[in-house]
Amino acid sequence: MATFTFERTIVPLSIAAGIALVALVAVVLYAKRAAIAAALDPTSPANLAYEGANAVGSVLTDTTDGSFTLGGWLYELTHPNAPRADAPVALDVPGGRGASGGG
Repeated sequence: MATFTFERTIVPLSIAAGIALVALVAVVLYAKRAAIAAALDPTSPANLAYEGANAVGSVLTDTTDGSFTLGGWLYELTHPNAPRADAPVALDVPGGRGASGGG
């Protein structure tokens, strides 16, 4: 009759449980591969770093409408004289009614 010892029972069971856990993690990661790829894709707006930087920037600038982007903030920082997208544009058309009030 075989005797059960620690090495003969617990160690093989631990190895089997470890293999099963690795297999389970692999299956879950494979099933979620599209979401993981989007979260790690540097060109995706669902990128974790992109979302995190914009969330922190929104808090620091008190932007509650979700319009803050790190790229937009860097552009405004490096182009202080550039017209803003929401600024009114005055067209000066020669012979017309433009910003100079002609015509």
